[in-house]
Amino acid sequence: MADIETENRKVYTFSDIQQRANEINSTKNAMTENLFVLGNGESRKNIDVELLKAKGKVWGCNALFREHIVDGLIAVDPMMTHEIYRSGYCDENKVY
Repeated sequence: MADIETENRKVYTFSDIQQRANEINSTKNAMTENLFVLGNGESRKNIDVELLKAKGKVWGCNALFREHIVDGLIAVDPMMTHEIYRSGYCDENKVY
């Protein structure tokens, strides 16, 4: 995956994130905050969610709540939303 650069922002591959320390935003001389958005199933099987949580905010989809508590969870499937609600996860965590 190639790096994508925009004005004062850069998108890193997962491999890059594992290897780099937090960056200093040179224009504001402050720490930049990372946001990681994870998909479902096979696309996240080799991703260390706990490592990402140490590097920034983590948002995820659907059944991710079964294994991890993340900063935000998104679900649109009616059966999945009912499962999340019944589990009590949404009592303490952000769910949309």
